[in-house]
Amino acid sequence: MEEAIIVLLDEDGKEHEFILREMLEIDGQAYALLSLEEVPDEVVVLRMAKDEDGEDVYMVIEDDEEFDLVQEVLESLD
Repeated sequence: MEEAIIVLLDEDGKEHEFILREMLEIDGQAYALLSLEEVPDEVVVLRMAKDEDGEDVYMVIEDDEEFDLVQEVLESLD
């Protein structure tokens, strides 16, 4: 199976290519596990949502309780 590549913009508008490692759902909320192509061993978890056009949007998890919940679920998968 071919790896899905997702291009995200940073706060300076610079593009970064991420490899979609896995998607998971926790309590009805979708999350994407991504890694930079240059650093495949480091994984970033982003919250997924849809914008007003129905396009996928990836957001940093800012809520501490939500982050802790996601971290607990990920640790239980190991």
